[in-house]
Amino acid sequence: MDKSQPVRILHFPDSLHRSNGRMSIVMNVFRQLDRQKIQFDFAVPRSVKSDYEEEIVALGGRVHYYSGSLRNYRQVKKFIRDLLSKYAYQVIHYHATSIWGASLPAGVTKGVKHRIIHSHNSVFSQTRLKSFRNRLFSHFTRQYATEYVACSKLAGETLFGTAKFRVLTNAIDTNKYKYDAMARQRIRSQYHFDQTTVVLGHIGRLTTTKNQSFSLKLLQRLIQSGINAKLVLLGEGPDEAALRQLVAENNLLQSVVFAGLRTDVHAFYSALDMLLMPSLYEGLPMVGVEAQTSGLPVIFSDHVTTEAGLINASFLPLSDLNSWLKQIDWLKSQNINRAQAQAMVKNAGFDVVNGTHQWQQMYEQMINR
Repeated sequence: MDKSQPVRILHFPDSLHRSNGRMSIVMNVFRQLDRQKIQFDFAVPRSVKSDYEEEIVALGGRVHYYSGSLRNYRQVKKFIRDLLSKYAYQVIHYHATSIWGASLPAGVTKGVKHRIIHSHNSVFSQTRLKSFRNRLFSHFTRQYATEYVACSKLAGETLFGTAKFRVLTNAIDTNKYKYDAMARQRIRSQYHFDQTTVVLGHIGRLTTTKNQSFSLKLLQRLIQSGINAKLVLLGEGPDEAALRQLVAENNLLQSVVFAGLRTDVHAFYSALDMLLMPSLYEGLPMVGVEAQTSGLPVIFSDHVTTEAGLINASFLPLSDLNSWLKQIDWLKSQNINRAQAQAMVKNAGFDVVNGTHQWQQMYEQMINR
């Protein structure tokens, strides 16, 4: 190995989409790494939404595209084997769970010494059939890994059971997400939210897992009780048409904003009064950590690990809508000092500098064994 060149880590995150939470985490680390020592490369399916490609290349990374069918396991595995034959990777980093778990047995075949499996979720799937399939596939692939890693204790226990694993903090740039009074004023003015409006947010892909329909039920009940409330949905996804229909059917057209997929989500955290996260499952949701960095109160479902609760966070059952309504009513009466939140999150170990140090240390310990 040429020690004058950085060691390249090959990541398998499933996509380079900006909406892919795993990629957000990896990119936060990649930007802060000592890239003279460690470089990141990526193997992903070819897609029109490779949002991070330009930045990856600018940072010195490479993107390897697969153009075949993702339903063909053998074809995916052959693509990976060919890639590992061409480039001498010492470390591969697979972000579970997807067909790219084929990278682990392929890595064994091609003599890759260090093979990481990284758990990002607290369940295998939302449906029984997919959960069984993913659990079986994960049990098969993880036997080929040399390192078990998770974003939280719960995510680790879900994938690895009682086996030993390392928790790597989902790191963020806390400076980016600190409370910004000017951003709050600008966005609330843009959407015509006055000072009496309780502005709720729900950020994430528009999918059943993220459970936006629950937030719409909450909004409807709040309006019926006489509260001047609005809901901002940030994100895009397969459920958008159904959600828009639900909004129309319940006469909420004037109360719901579909803001789409944004690059200025950090500004919206300052503009919102509360963030709703009624997810059916999560690993350790970055959105929740980012929101709390801005001092934004977050209401999580109790399906989310309590490790996500840093400040101004509550965890409530989806089966009890009234408990959510009571919490919202209580929060809107609180005078929260949002300016102190950034320092508190940073001290909790979620700052990108601390997080990147954990990742780099892990890689260097492997390479130097």
